Amino acid sequence: MRRNLFSLTVLLIPFILFFLPLNPAQARGLGAKVGFAFANQDYKYSEGDLKFDSDYRTGLEIGLFKDLSLAPSLALRGEALYIQKGFKISALATDPEGNPLPQTRDYKYRMDYLSFSVMAKATLPSGTYLIGGPRLDLKLGTADDDLIPDELEDKFETTVFGLSLGVGQELTFIPQLGLFVEGMYHLDLAKLYKRAGTASEDGALESVKNKAFTLSAGMKF
Repeated sequence: MRRNLFSLTVLLIPFILFFLPLNPAQARGLGAKVGFAFANQDYKYSEGDLKFDSDYRTGLEIGLFKDLSLAPSLALRGEALYIQKGFKISALATDPEGNPLPQTRDYKYRMDYLSFSVMAKATLPSGTYLIGGPRLDLKLGTADDDLIPDELEDKFETTVFGLSLGVGQELTFIPQLGLFVEGMYHLDLAKLYKRAGTASEDGALESVKNKAFTLSAGMKF
């Protein structure tokens, strides 16, 4: 019940903020941003000598948001993002017959999410701001190079709870435009996969967790 209430709250507040009218003192409350998402996945095993070595993959982040001013230096932001997560690994390439070739290839696994956040934003006189709050990721789909077995992927959660924590800088060299740059760390509080009970039907794999950070630039209108 508490989890459903939290999900509903994180989903509804961004929509409510988007439809609240702006007053004249809240110019540039609406905004959009685009950037890069650097994502990986953490695989935990019950046997300490087992390890899945993966690297960060670079994906896309596109978002819309609205800042509601609460005080001269404090605002509440509702944000909706399309973000690509996942991982990549480097392995020996193979020919069409499956024979290994003397070269490596990057194999990528991508998970697409629609992400909703409700964040508090505190701005310093320099234009630097700190921002953070709860986040809910809704899985849209996947794209991979047959890296994840279907029987495991089918057990991945379609909703993941977390926090978005970041820092940004408002750019004032063009006063007519509300430009900014922003870096955000996506901390997942829930696991993408967690083995149920003590049965080891998935081998020694205990859990899978997303991890990601983003770098973006945007404009407030």
